[in-house]
Formats: sequence, C-alpha cells, structure tokens
Amino acid sequence: MKNVPISPTTRKEVYKKIDLFLGENPQDKWDLSIVKNDGKRRLTANAQIHLWFGQIAKYRDDQTPLDVKNFCKDAFGL
Repeated sequence: MKNVPISPTTRKEVYKKIDLFLGENPQDKWDLSIVKNDGKRRLTANAQIHLWFGQIAKYRDDQTPLDVKNFCKDAFGL
C-alpha cells in the first residue's frame, strides 16, 4: 500500500484501504507509521524516476538510463 494522506474527512476511506490490504495478506505482519505531512515535496516524481532509471542502468551495466527509460515507457507506460 502506498502513502495515503489521512485527515478527519478521509479517515474512513483510509480504514477501508487498510482493511482490504490486510485481507489480501492475512498471514503477514505489518507496521503502520503515521507521519506528519509538512506539505513539502522532497524530490519531484520526475526527478525520482530519473534517479531510478540511472540506478537500474548502473545495475544492468549494459544499458544507459535512456535505454531503461524507453523500456519502462514501452512496457509500463511510465
């Protein structure tokens, strides 16, 4: 389950998502952290994904970040 903003108006929806998630993974144990959102983005989504392209390319050793980006666009629509 990805990060979900929670507030008094959205808490019921968040509880439903937690129940669904736990129902799909009944044998696993999980930790739940609630962190105050200060409203600032640490790294834009665009910068984050390009960082990952570079890391994947470095791991793969035979591809450039652009190769990885193009593969992800074709395969996943990212």
